[in-house]
Amino acid sequence: IGGGYRISHYRYDPATNSLVAIKFLPERLTRNPAALDRFKHEATVAMKLSHEHIVKLHNIEIDRNRVFLIMEYVDGRDFRDVIREYGSFPIESALGILESCAAAVDYAHFRGVIHRDLKPENIMLTGDSILKIIDFGTARHGGNVLEGDKDFIEGTPPYISPEQIMTTEVDGRTDVYSLGLVLYELLTLRHA
Repeated sequence: IGGGYRISHYRYDPATNSLVAIKFLPERLTRNPAALDRFKHEATVAMKLSHEHIVKLHNIEIDRNRVFLIMEYVDGRDFRDVIREYGSFPIESALGILESCAAAVDYAHFRGVIHRDLKPENIMLTGDSILKIIDFGTARHGGNVLEGDKDFIEGTPPYISPEQIMTTEVDGRTDVYSLGLVLYELLTLRHA
C-alpha cells in the first residue's frame, strides 16, 4: 500500500518513552476489508525491522474506524529540503548517503520487505546527521502484485521502476533502481 499517508501529529508515548509520529491510513483503504487486512499484515512485518537507518515502526492501531501507524519521531529534514538548501552534493558525500541507504534497504530485503517508494522525501537527515529511511510501514512484504492492486501504482512516478509501472511482480531491484535515481538527483539536481 503506497502513497496517501499523512502525519497527523506527534505525541509522547509512554510505552516507548519517546516522542512518536502518528500516520493515518487513507480512508479509502480503511473501507476495503482486504486492503485493511493486508495493511495490518504488512505493518506487522515492518514492525520487526530494526536498523539504525530505518525509522522504527512501533505499532498499528485502530480507533473509531481510523487506522494509524505509530512510529519513531525523526527530528530532522528530508533530503528534498536538504537539496533545496545546499544544491548538488560532491560525489563522496552522495556515495556516503547511498551507502547508508543501501545498507538499510539490503537489511530489509534480506527480511523480505521491499520499500517501493524510495525518494528524497523518504530519506531523512536528523539533527545529529544520521540518515533514516522513513515509510517502511507502507512497504510490501515480498513483491507480488495482489488482486485489487492492478489499477493502483505504488510509489512516486519519477522514482519508480519500470516493473512498478507495468504492475508486474517486483523484487528488491525496484528499490535499487529508485536509489540510483536518488543518487542521480543528488549529483545533478535533476530527475532522471
